[in-house]
Amino acid sequence: MGAVRFGPSALALLLCVSLAPGAIADEEEGAKDGEEEIEEIEDVEVVEVVQAVSSHSAAAAADQGFTVMSVYGRLHPAFAHLPIGFLLLLVVLEVFYQLRPSDGASRLTMVALVATFFSAMPSLLSGFLRAYEMWHATEPPDLLADHRALMFAMTGVIGVALVLRFAKRKSFTGGARYAYLALLFAAAFLAAAGGHMGGKLVFGAQHLPF
Repeated sequence: MGAVRFGPSALALLLCVSLAPGAIADEEEGAKDGEEEIEEIEDVEVVEVVQAVSSHSAAAAADQGFTVMSVYGRLHPAFAHLPIGFLLLLVVLEVFYQLRPSDGASRLTMVALVATFFSAMPSLLSGFLRAYEMWHATEPPDLLADHRALMFAMTGVIGVALVLRFAKRKSFTGGARYAYLALLFAAAFLAAAGGHMGGKLVFGAQHLPF
């Protein structure tokens, strides 16, 4: 049998075939090393972010502490609904009184008015303390100042209505009564707007489509 001879093209082909598995293995190993390196970088970045947030939260908590005032301020959501509920009840009672006037209905609206005003005091104080704490701990949301201003305005309007009701209790008719009713509806509007902003502060700006 004669010796088998390989030309240059055949030798080159054999060389490529013999080197191909090694090149593919090197490429796969390099890709795997690159993926592991990327994952390590991502893990480091995530850990750094978590550590930064934790450090910020811990620093904020250390600065704030837990005092009687801070705890009272954080109870603001528990106090905030009471004056709003009394105000809505007062508006309903006043409408009923307009339809069917009576001494009993008049006394009931007076009680609801007093309850609305004085139940707003704990809500205002706790809200003020909570806002003060937020302003000193973190950057407060833009809605915070507007929410606080509206709720202060609501309480002020209710206070004016209370003074007018007591001042004109013997002759609560005509212009005085219409002015009183206008004050109540203005207070209800302020409560709705301020409460809506409070909801955005708690549940996020997109919790309602308006």
